This record gives sequence, C-alpha cells and structure tokens, in this order.
Amino acid sequence: MVNKPIRRTAFLIFTFIAIIFSHTSFADTGILLRFKPKQAVSEINFKNPSQIQIQENGTARIRGTYKLFENGWTLLCNGLKIEKEKSAQAGKNSFTITVKAENEKTPFEIQAISPHGKIEKETIILHIPTKGQNGSSHAIVASLGPTLIFHNESDATEKIGMSAAALTLKAAYQYLPKSKNWDFAANSFVTLLPLQSRFNGITDDTRTRFLGVNARIGFPMPFIKNPWRLSVLAGLYYTTMFVNNNALGFKNMSGPQLFPMLRRTLTPQQWVFGYFKFSPVASGLRLNFMRLENREIAAGSGWVKALKNGKAISVMIDISKLSLNFEDSLRGSVSIISTSYTLSAGISI
Repeated sequence: MVNKPIRRTAFLIFTFIAIIFSHTSFADTGILLRFKPKQAVSEINFKNPSQIQIQENGTARIRGTYKLFENGWTLLCNGLKIEKEKSAQAGKNSFTITVKAENEKTPFEIQAISPHGKIEKETIILHIPTKGQNGSSHAIVASLGPTLIFHNESDATEKIGMSAAALTLKAAYQYLPKSKNWDFAANSFVTLLPLQSRFNGITDDTRTRFLGVNARIGFPMPFIKNPWRLSVLAGLYYTTMFVNNNALGFKNMSGPQLFPMLRRTLTPQQWVFGYFKFSPVASGLRLNFMRLENREIAAGSGWVKALKNGKAISVMIDISKLSLNFEDSLRGSVSIISTSYTLSAGISI
C-alpha cells in the first residue's frame, strides 16, 4: 500500500492540474490530422497543415492543391463540390475549402470522383488544441512505467548498496501563451508501487519510495526554425525519499534547475523531443553554490503521436543521477549516489 503522505500529495497534484485543464476553449490555429487509410484521396496536398488559421467565428480556410484536376477529376468536401481556383496568384491546381470547427476535433470528408466514376474518399480531422481564454494552449499528460533504481550511500561506519524495481506514476503539465514567446511547465512523479529491493545483494523487505515536483519557465530560441524548437527553461524542484524503516536515504532536497529542451516535428501528428537537466541540490533551504558536487543531472527523450480522437500517446525514457554529500547528526558525513532509469508510456487527458 502507498502511504498516506504520498497518496495525499499525488491527489493534490492531479487535482490542481485537472482544475487548470478544465478551463479551456479553442486556439487560433489548428492542425490537419491525416491518417491515410487505403481509400485515401491521392495527389492532394494541403498548405501548412500544422498551422491552419481559425477565424473568430470558428471557421477555418484550408488551402491546398489537387493534381488530378488536370485529368478531369471532381473534388468534394462533405458532399459539396470544390472549385479549382483560376487566378494565377492562387497557383496551379489550387483550391480553398471552409470548415466550421464545431469542437476540439472536427472531422470532414474529402471525396474525389474520376471521369469514369472511380471514387476515392478520406476523412480528415481538424484538430484545435485546447487553450485558455486569452488564446494560450495547455497540455497535460499522465504516464506510468517501470523504474530501475541503484542507490549507494556510505557514512563513517558502513556502506549500503541498494537496487530496486518500482512502478512510477508521472503527471506533466505545459502552458504555452498565445504569443508563444515563453512557456511554463510543471511535472511530478511518485513511486506508486515498490516491486523488489536488494540490499548489498540480498533480497530485503525494505521498501523505498521517491517523490519529486518540478516547475520551470523558459523561452524558445528565436534563431531555431521549424521543424525544430529549442527552449531553455529554469525553475525549482523538490525531491524526497520515504523508507519504511528509515534505513537509508535523504529528505527534503530542493534547489534551482536549468532545463534545455529540443523538439523536432516529424509530421503534424508526430514529434520527438529530448531534454537535459542540471540542478544544484540543497537540504531544506540551504544551498551552497561552491559545492556543486551536490547535484542532480538528468536527461531524457520521447516520442509523441496525436490520435484520431484528439488525444495523444507518448513513450519516454528518463535517466537521472543524484549526488549528495551532507552531515547527519547521528551518522556523521554521508555520501549518496542514486541513479534511476524509467521507461514510461503516457496519454494526454
């Protein structure tokens, strides 16, 4: 069973994020999601499918080209004929369609009919990310996965080596304002279920749990252009351990953090990202910048794919190494190195 402080903390974190996420409406840009089944319309291309402009009345003007106009094919949107634009400014084989965004995800059907009656059709999703009242966008992801932990610590009298496996629950929240000139992110993790522990090579019934909370704000680098995005964020973090017999570990560590993150858009439905984290560690409110051997260094990468229903799934790997040296009233000088590896799968909610 997860003890009460961890359950209470996890509940408060998820409740806070859910309240923020519930106050949403629509953004001023949308994304076309094409899943290209076998019956997809061939030779059709949309312009800027990841940045469809949404008007104040909720309509989207979607532009594209259709090469088979030249062969006499007819194009329809939701049963209405799409006219080929004739102006030279529009470009060869160009067209424009208008779609009314009814909610976060609005499907519309494109149908193509050849002069001989052959029919191709495809359902496309106009996805509008949720946003706050001022045009900002929000994203929240809950994820779950296994963690391997290797914890070593020593004091004046003994050395302890612990290895453990556990199930970790994570929640992440990101806020991006309408201007997109800065962003805010927060995440938390908690050991949901310790699975097995070994102390100095021997299986033991001691159970260790970890809790961490991060909050950071940052700015994208303006010289990095699509499909890349590099953001440099800074913020604060807090982490602690819960051990059922107080056999080892640390309590209430916190400090600042530097967090650069790089993202690469693969398609309007998929992107990958990676990050690096450096955090000087303090015990309580005491931070000594002259002793940066007390630190956490972490890195991770992940893959995200948007689904047809407007949600998204993700897979992520995180690696973290925490190094600590501090004085304990009972144990004297204590040295800790704690390394973890987490593989998680998540879904936006």
